[in-house]
Amino acid sequence: MPTTGVRDEDRLIALFLSVYEGRSWAGDRSHKEYPERVRDGAVEVIARQVTTGRTLAIEHTLIEPFVGEKTDLHRQFQRFWTGLRVNDSLYEQGVALYVEAPVNVLPHGSNWQGIVADTCAWLRVNKQGFTVHPEVHDCPSKHHPDGKIPLRVRRQPLERTKEGFVIVQRYGELRVGDSVRRALEKKLPKLIRTAVDCRILMLERDQGFVYAETVLQEIDRSRPQFAELARVDEIWIADTASFDTKKEYVDFQRYENTSMVESFTFFRGELESMSKNNLPIPREWWPV
Repeated sequence: MPTTGVRDEDRLIALFLSVYEGRSWAGDRSHKEYPERVRDGAVEVIARQVTTGRTLAIEHTLIEPFVGEKTDLHRQFQRFWTGLRVNDSLYEQGVALYVEAPVNVLPHGSNWQGIVADTCAWLRVNKQGFTVHPEVHDCPSKHHPDGKIPLRVRRQPLERTKEGFVIVQRYGELRVGDSVRRALEKKLPKLIRTAVDCRILMLERDQGFVYAETVLQEIDRSRPQFAELARVDEIWIADTASFDTKKEYVDFQRYENTSMVESFTFFRGELESMSKNNLPIPREWWPV
């Protein structure tokens, strides 16, 4: 079905185009269309440069660390994540508490609220005994079908801030390769059949344990299966992995083979840094 409204990926692409190729696609320097909003199977953005008439298409996708991760995130894990994050008793000044739960921590048909309450109670009592190294501990839970939850936890004192953090993620068998191949199956045809001068595939990583290098290695492994990759002009990684879900931080990175050749970083919508061939670009040289 066509999509409506402004989504996270729309904001990412707008930030990207505000700097890409010396800001030559920013604002009214290019006309932008959003075919996916009105037509099934269309790309997300097509832009045409006003001065040159050059065109580009961008297709975005999120690379999941686990197969079915997005479904698990929205239907189940989001409840677990929120329940821990809003619990004030888990926060300590100047400490980051990392809690990683197994995939499907809230099984279908179980008492989700009870499992979250069991987890918070156990963490509250035991949090100060955790080390800086990730360790798996069995969290007792009378509401979980297994009677326990194997949580991977660590406690990291912070030196430069008195703010406290509770970072909640998942762990399990990483299936980044499967996620990449599924993304290519779904996204490449839309991008390739779009007649433009430049085709850009934007792959987003929003979790810290999905490394850009791993994603790119899986793409290279997939090239024999996906001949259409040869018709993609640029592959960019949009790194939004941070402590929260607001995606206020994003680092756009372009690689050739395994080397990063270009990047630009935003925080809260403002350009923070730029680099080329691993060398920082001084602010006075930034395009205007």
